Amino acid sequence: MTIHLINRLKKPFGKNLSVYHSKYNTNERVEVWNNVLNNCSKAQLVVGVRSSVYLPFKDLGLVVIDEEHDSSYRQFDPAPRLQARDSAIMLANIFKAKTLLGTATPSIESMHNVKVGKYGFVYLSKRYTNFLPPIIELIDIKDKQHRKRMNGHFSDILIEEMTNTLSQGKQVLLFQNRRGYAPIVQCMHCGTVPQCPHCDVSLTFHHSSNQLRCHYCGYAIPMPKTCIACGSVDLKTKGFGTEQISKELEVLFPQVAIDRMDQDTTNGKYGYEKILAKFEQQETQILVGTKMISKGLDFENIGLVGVMNADALIHSPDYRAYERSFQLLLQVSGRAGRSAQRGKVLIQTYNPQHPVIQQVLQNDFKGMYQNQIEERQSFSYPPFVQMIKITLKHTNFNRTNEGAEWFANALKEAFASKKGIEILGPEFPLISRIRNEYLKDVLVKVKPSELSIHHTKEQIKRIETSFQSISNFRTIRVSYLID
Repeated sequence: MTIHLINRLKKPFGKNLSVYHSKYNTNERVEVWNNVLNNCSKAQLVVGVRSSVYLPFKDLGLVVIDEEHDSSYRQFDPAPRLQARDSAIMLANIFKAKTLLGTATPSIESMHNVKVGKYGFVYLSKRYTNFLPPIIELIDIKDKQHRKRMNGHFSDILIEEMTNTLSQGKQVLLFQNRRGYAPIVQCMHCGTVPQCPHCDVSLTFHHSSNQLRCHYCGYAIPMPKTCIACGSVDLKTKGFGTEQISKELEVLFPQVAIDRMDQDTTNGKYGYEKILAKFEQQETQILVGTKMISKGLDFENIGLVGVMNADALIHSPDYRAYERSFQLLLQVSGRAGRSAQRGKVLIQTYNPQHPVIQQVLQNDFKGMYQNQIEERQSFSYPPFVQMIKITLKHTNFNRTNEGAEWFANALKEAFASKKGIEILGPEFPLISRIRNEYLKDVLVKVKPSELSIHHTKEQIKRIETSFQSISNFRTIRVSYLID
């Protein structure tokens, strides 16, 4: 949660403002809970993370959902697997309260609701105080590599613009949506890549702790000096994260104060605030970060924003990848030029002609929306269907397989005569083992106009009851994610 938003709200609302988030200790959260329950003036305005939706409100009049497009409103693990934006809309509906969804890059679903008349729409055509939007330029890193104009992961143009920006007393923001030093360490002799023994992922190298670490279960080992398979000393890192960018910056700009904002550096209660405070007071000249830096940072002195590699976002195996790439790149770009002096954004990419990159360059939300809504309609994805992803988990591979086959067959049999329902799978997800549990997914697509989602859920729960009555399947965990 951005400290800027809280500080701004404190000025007009003062003692009527309460803040609720997980970094507070239990006593602090209980105090806010009781203030809301008793309808105290201290909690007349509550600013909170997704869990604040479940505070015991008595007389709710207005719900504001800031950055409504943000994927972090969705909680995947642990249960409840909620979508806090949708929960907040339902909460407002219960109290007949007004609801305001704010964003510069609306989600496809919300914009679709506008188009069908479910939501109203207010468009702000100008920036606050009429500041001009930043200039966005693309850098073809494939061409730069061919011409040998790359220094590490920095193109010559990015280095030149950073130098000019810093010489003017301005600050620089660099975005790389991966933490750690490198996601892969590989032996150049036999090709072995160290894997997590508990998850189907490679171990990420963290330079500061000299460790290989799993970002899913936390397993960590010291960085080996030789290959764990053949003993070769020829180990190379592949890919890069925020930590590697910071190390390269220390060489490129040795006299400049550099800081890093990611999950590794903001673990403490005030870690996030301390990094922001140093940047706001201009003690830090260059800030490197993951998507954290795209959320609500409002610093007038940022003259340049650099995106280190836009391609990893776009090529994610997710039907929302293009939408989220567009949103994230525009949100990051929006951190530049928040003053009278126009800012600049440099986006490094191997594919500058990619439709999403071009839409970001032209700030073409309408084009992105139209492309995505047509594709989703053609291939039956939300908002034209509701999707229920059923995930089965067990430590035994064969049992997970058998259980998933049984569950999928039972679904196909139950819904065989029903129009508007499609059963897909079972299939292993991209990462098919996490914390020693094997995962297998079954996907149910439901067209709302054909059959009520409530009836479908009831039928699925009946199938789960039958599934759990089979002795061989009782220890298999079943979870649901509704999209």
